[in-house]
Amino acid sequence: IMKILNLKPGPKIGKILTCLLSQILNNPKKNKKAILEKEVKRLGSLSEKELEAFFQKSKKEIESIETKKDQMAKKKYWLS
Repeated sequence: IMKILNLKPGPKIGKILTCLLSQILNNPKKNKKAILEKEVKRLGSLSEKELEAFFQKSKKEIESIETKKDQMAKKKYWLS
């Protein structure tokens, strides 16, 4: 990400990583280098406000997926 966008380490990199993770968890077929590089460029071109909104949405989606996984594991192993 830093190389593609010519950025130094910082919060923007973390936000982009979170957005990418959310997309991959929702659609594992997107976990391809070419697709991810294109998405990095798109996310890098967003304004700070747009990226922040996308980041917040992505965080919620990841939390939802993790919660669902936990519930499935608890159900599978009869935990409450």
